[in-house]
Amino acid sequence: MGFKIGEDFQEEEEIKEEKKDNSKLKLIIIIVVAVIAFILVFLLLNGIFNPKKKTTNTPVLTSEARPLTESNVKILYNYVTYSATEGPRYDIFVKNKKVTLDTFTEEEKYYYALQYVQVEDFEFTGDLDENKNKIYSISNNKIKKYMEYFFGKGVKYSTDLTIKYPFSFSINDKNVGIMKYDDDTDSFNTIFEKDTSTPETYAVEPYMGKLVEAYKDPDGSYRIIEKLIYVQAKKQSNGMYEVTISKDYDGENVIESSIDQTEDDLKDITISKYLNKAATITYTFKIKDTSNVLYFYSSEIK
Repeated sequence: MGFKIGEDFQEEEEIKEEKKDNSKLKLIIIIVVAVIAFILVFLLLNGIFNPKKKTTNTPVLTSEARPLTESNVKILYNYVTYSATEGPRYDIFVKNKKVTLDTFTEEEKYYYALQYVQVEDFEFTGDLDENKNKIYSISNNKIKKYMEYFFGKGVKYSTDLTIKYPFSFSINDKNVGIMKYDDDTDSFNTIFEKDTSTPETYAVEPYMGKLVEAYKDPDGSYRIIEKLIYVQAKKQSNGMYEVTISKDYDGENVIESSIDQTEDDLKDITISKYLNKAATITYTFKIKDTSNVLYFYSSEIK
């Protein structure tokens, strides 16, 4: 057997190296293909079992601040600060921490509903009572409508009571209506008399409020926010006044107190001086059914 020397030996070594390089290349190609295949399978399976959720650019609805001069805001504020007489506002909203429909007594329901009654809602029946007073009538349908104006659809109220109410108008120069329900006609028979009551007088208004904010919520409801202080003025033996200003109906959270105040001093008391320390009442009004009519829903004092 002969020996390969020189070029023959070199050629054989080159062939061996070439085969070795080819083996490495094949291995690299196999590894790369395997990695690519793995990635493709992973992406495919991930897409099947974890589909991407479509992202939407749905805007987030927020409450919208409304100007205090807006007619809706002014009307709603008048509803809750309403007084049937020339005295201070009725106190249901200022004395209760929270008010809902269930808070109202039967008399209070009528108090707020009858503010919508107009003089033309009454019709003379042609009859007189035993004192020769003319008897007028207002239909229960109208009373129900006015109840719904304030309290919304589904409001329940009793007709089994006598209602005495000072209207803002007069019939035969008389403004206090005495109303009794008549089942036969489904109406309230009413006689009118003069208001002979003596209104309670105060040295200073017992409740001072100021509308400070109003918002319209995405569902169409309104929230109006009032700042309120409670003022007590007691006359001292020297003829001057002891004054307590607080942020609650019971006078437990006192903001300021003073003695020897004159009547001129009392006139200088305003809610604007105490806005930062005053109580905050939030009134909420909801949309009635599919209409755009707003009715009272709740109030809360903080």
